[in-house]
Parts: sequence; structure tokens; C-alpha cells
Amino acid sequence: MKKSYQLIVFVLLIISLISATTYLSHADFGDFGGSSDYGGSSDWGGSSDWGSSSDYSGEGIPIDDPVVIVVIIVFILFVVFIMFRGNKNKPVMPGAAAYDMSKLKNMTEFKEIDPEFSVDAFKEKLSNWYVQMQNCWQNKDLEPLRPYFTDTSFNQFDRQLDHYRNNKHTNRIENICVLSVDLKGWTKDEVNDIIIVRMKTRIIDYVVDDMTGNLVKGNKLEKFMDYEWSLIRKSGVLTQTGEGVKVLNCTNCGAPMNVNQSSKCEYCGSVLATTEYDWVISSIKGISQRTGSK
Repeated sequence: MKKSYQLIVFVLLIISLISATTYLSHADFGDFGGSSDYGGSSDWGGSSDWGSSSDYSGEGIPIDDPVVIVVIIVFILFVVFIMFRGNKNKPVMPGAAAYDMSKLKNMTEFKEIDPEFSVDAFKEKLSNWYVQMQNCWQNKDLEPLRPYFTDTSFNQFDRQLDHYRNNKHTNRIENICVLSVDLKGWTKDEVNDIIIVRMKTRIIDYVVDDMTGNLVKGNKLEKFMDYEWSLIRKSGVLTQTGEGVKVLNCTNCGAPMNVNQSSKCEYCGSVLATTEYDWVISSIKGISQRTGSK
């Protein structure tokens, strides 16, 4: 009887969380930009491969209605209290970051195992990626981004973008500016080297209806975004300079592949494991958002 009760409470909690998510208007690549500012340690992704599972909807109860906000918060807090009272173990969100930031190694130590690695060049590359990511999100075509992500994270982001495609909505993103890129440090697991990056940006983003051009969500105010990226590369792979576009062969059919353009073979459709030769994004976390007037 107790297990059945806990199961019912758990289902109610999930429904509440999903409902609360649909009330929020998120935007920009990966839907990190919200209708309300946020901050702190809220996870939008974790240390594992990530793509948001939150559902985008063009309609819903307005999140700026204070009554709705209070009802949602009170109900969720009540359910969480019922579920976890007496449980001394802190619940762990699936996909939560597994890296101890205090134990990250300094990037100068990484240069010792990869002498050709350049912090400045890496920062510039990630800045360019961010701009390209926003443009591809607006165009509703993530295929050019495939070499920059693990297969799992790419597929999850692409499925998330289906909500805009299916609803015939477009997330307009303007005035994209990368303010800073800070390499917090590096670590490694059994397979990969891992670099943790903090990125601060400024954007304007809002959602419009493709048929009418009318504003659906958001506004044209600047948003100051703070992200945490986790990037991985297979341990033992070293930075190569002066090679231009890398040309490898498809492991399935043997055809040449220009991996700086796409990691998908144009002949057989196989996808090359990009971690075999370069860094890829395994997760993105939204740290904070602050909205300012133009």
C-alpha cells in the first residue's frame, strides 16, 4: 500500500513538473533563454550527453500570472515534502553534473600532455560555435552543427527543435555577442579528456509565427546569458595544427569525409565518432539569465 501511495505521488510530481515546464517560454539554442530571469545552480543539462526533454508549446497559461505561479510552487513543494520526508539522502536529478569543480586541473597542466593546445584558439572556436549554433537554431536546421556535438546530444537537441518545426514557429535570435569564454579547468574519465567552460553572452531572442509573423513568445529586450559547457575528446588524441580541413575515411564504406564540414558520410549516411579527432560538446547547463532594456 505504501509503495502504491509513493508511486501515485511520484506520478503527480512528474505531471506537475511537466505542466510547469509548458507554462515557461524558453528560447535561444536549446531553449535556455526563459520568459523570466533565473540564476543559481539550476541544471538545464548535466555532465552526461544532454538534450532538453521539456516540451515547447505555443500556448499555455501565462507564467506571469502570480496566482498560477503560487499554485504551481506550493503544489510541487508539498509533493516533494511528502516523497522525501524521512529520507536523509539528497535526491539526485538524472543527468546532474558529476564533476567536482574544486578538483578540476588547471589548463596549464593540460598543455603538458597536449603541447599544441591553445587556450586562445579554443576560446575563439567556441565563440564561433555559439554564434553558429544560434543561427542554425533560428534556421531550424542543426545539420551543420553535427561535428560539434556527441551523437546523443545532437539528436536530443534536434528532437527538441521539432516543436518549432511542427508548430510552424521560428525562434528569432539577434544581436548575438559572446562577452567572455572562461576555461574553468579539465579532468578525465575512463575514456575521455573533459574541459569545463563558462561562457557569458548577450542576445535578443523571441518566437514568431511563420505564417503571420506575429510575436508568439518573448520580447526584443537584451538577455545576458551565462552557460556552462562540458566538452570531451578521446584521451590520447592531441591537437594538430596547420592541417586545414581534416580528411578521414568513413569507417563503414571507406569514402573520404571532410570532418570539419560534417561528420556524416554523404555516401552511406554513417556518422563518424567526432571524439576520435576533436572536441565535442557533451552537455550544456544554463547558469543564469538577466534581462536588460535596450
